[in-house]
Amino acid sequence: MPTIGTVSGYGPDGRLHEVRIVRGLGLRRRAGHTHRVLCRTCDDHWTVRGPVRPEAARHLAGHGARGRRRQRLSPAPWILGLIGTAGFLITLVPALLAH
Repeated sequence: MPTIGTVSGYGPDGRLHEVRIVRGLGLRRRAGHTHRVLCRTCDDHWTVRGPVRPEAARHLAGHGARGRRRQRLSPAPWILGLIGTAGFLITLVPALLAH
């Protein structure tokens, strides 16, 4: 399952605590958008419906970790966008030069 984002912070002992947010499958009818939240510190995982980042930050606060404001996102949308743009330009430039 693809990781959507990560919420992390440092605990009072200086150790890094990290919670991964993963896209859920939502196989049940009327399940809506679900996300799986995976804690790397305590190996706990659960399913969340609705806003998931506050739930991950609340779990980090339970470990005593203060979350960072910086958000790490997956680079996949950027890579796919660049590949699509390159494909468009490769198709467009020869068509314009042929006229």
